Amino acid sequence: MYCSTSSSLSGSRGIFLLENEKDIDKAYKHATENSRNRTILVEEYMQGEEVSVETLTSKGETKVVAITDKITTGAPHFIENAHKIQSTKDKDIKTKISQLAIAANKALNIETGPSHTEIMVTKDGPKVVEVGARLGGDFITSHLVKYATSIDILEAHLKQSVNEPLPSMNNILNKGSAVHFIQSRPGVLKKAIIPDSVKNHPQVIEVALSANIGDELGLADSSTSRIGYIICQANNSKEALNLCKKLIKNIEIEIES
Repeated sequence: MYCSTSSSLSGSRGIFLLENEKDIDKAYKHATENSRNRTILVEEYMQGEEVSVETLTSKGETKVVAITDKITTGAPHFIENAHKIQSTKDKDIKTKISQLAIAANKALNIETGPSHTEIMVTKDGPKVVEVGARLGGDFITSHLVKYATSIDILEAHLKQSVNEPLPSMNNILNKGSAVHFIQSRPGVLKKAIIPDSVKNHPQVIEVALSANIGDELGLADSSTSRIGYIICQANNSKEALNLCKKLIKNIEIEIES
């Protein structure tokens, strides 16, 4: 099995799990339509549970700040549906994940700055999917790390960029945080209401809709098809994700086919 992806875009655009020969044309069409230069990348499909590792490197020393559990929609497009920090993987697996992320940064000669390393935990152990020498998106760096650990990677990176001393990188909060997205489906958005009980919930960090009434919505086939999100904080990441799932059900979305 292979995963056919576009090589020039982001946000899970162009991803297609190819499981049999009869879908080759469909996979190729989906990937090329989402590639600026109509070039695609065919990769081994690694089956397992996906995580990302948020790190900051200074003077060649890489520090793991957090491990993010990633929840996707599954085949064929694997859209990232939710993220949570801290990871609930067992201690031994988290140690292996951290060691692999540090080794990947070292292999790429990353000397300074943040990295977002995506790893698949397979039956044969953790394997690197990709390394982005950048801050993590999807509210991971801006919100989840901060509200789960108290560490502000964005502040640290900005200070690092102007040669100021780094702030404390010690995890002193030890909470859980999660973001859950609202996915699109085909039709016209007729109603979108976030009730005050959700907006004003004491554990809601942020909640918003990104689509407008009257918008023509399409299939959920990439991260760009999301129409909203909710971010929550709790005692641990499992509680935070469960709260997101609970509160998102109270957001009134009506889509007319």
